[in-house]
Amino acid sequence: MLSLETEIAELSERVSRSVVRVECRGGGGSGVIWRADGLIITNAHVMQRPKATVKLWDGRQNKAQLCGYDAARDLAALRIDADELPAAQAGDERDLRVGQLVFALGNPHGSESSLTAGVVHAVGPLSGRRAQPWVQADITLHPGNSGGPLFDTWGTVIGINSMIVYGLALAVPASAVAEFVAPAQRRPMLGINCEPVTIVQRSVAHLDLISREGLLVVAVAGNSAAARCGLLIGDIVTGVASEDGIFKAPTQLERLLSNVNLGSRMTLEIVRAGKRECRDVVFDYPPGQHSEAA
Repeated sequence: MLSLETEIAELSERVSRSVVRVECRGGGGSGVIWRADGLIITNAHVMQRPKATVKLWDGRQNKAQLCGYDAARDLAALRIDADELPAAQAGDERDLRVGQLVFALGNPHGSESSLTAGVVHAVGPLSGRRAQPWVQADITLHPGNSGGPLFDTWGTVIGINSMIVYGLALAVPASAVAEFVAPAQRRPMLGINCEPVTIVQRSVAHLDLISREGLLVVAVAGNSAAARCGLLIGDIVTGVASEDGIFKAPTQLERLLSNVNLGSRMTLEIVRAGKRECRDVVFDYPPGQHSEAA
């Protein structure tokens, strides 16, 4: 009969084969092989650029392309050119019980396949955070753990580790990941990373300064709706032509995009090199791309 320490060590070794290191200019973290055909799931905040390098458990390195992004859920999907990979065994966080033993694997501080253990604190929304449910665990996470798996004693992944809040580790539930990657649930994405900024400009008479809010585009995913309409890094998205108000936070844009369907059109108002422009966005998948994270 194996000792508890040996069983945990073997469990960690088995799950670590489906955990990858994600290296992205301006950031990085961990990721989970979600499907054997090269679909990787990580956090949206890990992906500061539309491209990354993924390092597999056996040392192989692959170029990865962002193919799905949901900032509201803090999820991103990457595609690498590989197959027959050791995909994670996805579970359902709704079967968890408070006090149940769980583990986190990731690459904190440059270490590979670092394991921490703790117990489930709660499953559900957390006060002061977005209304979405979280798997909350009394477990240690460090920079580099983001995007890695939270899994149970069976090796079943029940969440994607995201952040520490109020001393608790928060993981995006596995059910939310399943919705994110399911073909029937996937929404067309705009394909940008953005940050709130304040624009300061001279008035027409050049007598005083005028300031307004906007969202600075810091990354544009290749062959995305944003790329196809000509959005560039450095553009500032200020609003939508058919809507009142201006964008002061990425969540405002996310709420508008949550109702977007295939074939929908939207006219974005932007500021480029100090001049106002409009860009017509068509929310459709590029030729050859299906409505799934692929």
